Amino acid sequence: KESLQIKTGAFPLKHWRLHNGRGLDFEVESGTATLSLEMQLTNKRLESDFDLALTETKVLTHSRNQRVEEIISSVARRFPTTTLHGKITGDFNDLRLHLTSSLGSALAKDIRANFNSYTQVMQTNLQDAFERFAFEKSLPLKTQIDRLKKKNLGPALSTLKALYELKASLPSPVS
Repeated sequence: KESLQIKTGAFPLKHWRLHNGRGLDFEVESGTATLSLEMQLTNKRLESDFDLALTETKVLTHSRNQRVEEIISSVARRFPTTTLHGKITGDFNDLRLHLTSSLGSALAKDIRANFNSYTQVMQTNLQDAFERFAFEKSLPLKTQIDRLKKKNLGPALSTLKALYELKASLPSPVS
């Protein structure tokens, strides 16, 4: 059995890209971090726990959907201190990593809340549209087309789609 324990004082972080792709970029531009790492190796089986605390973080976000970017930026501003806990277990042919993060949990919670809110608004709008359908069907075709052009649903639908894709890729919030 072999053991290793490492604890660091504060060290600077610069340009640590946490996510890049699928329409979302998320990077810690600057911050300060501390690390605590414990590892044990027994008969080729590794068990490791680590805690990373990020303070005074400044993040850069970019999303192809403005509403998603606003949500992420808002959460990142509310959490200038973030904790990341990780556990690595297994043998060298089958290592498993489990991560939990205070920022990730907050993001998952806010994204789900916004997705549910958007879904409810869209359901209300669709219900309203169906209720008016019978009335509008009796109008001349040109009037129907003009009314549809005025209802620009594109941005709302693209935001709903982006929130759904992001929601599907996030872990469940940790309570």
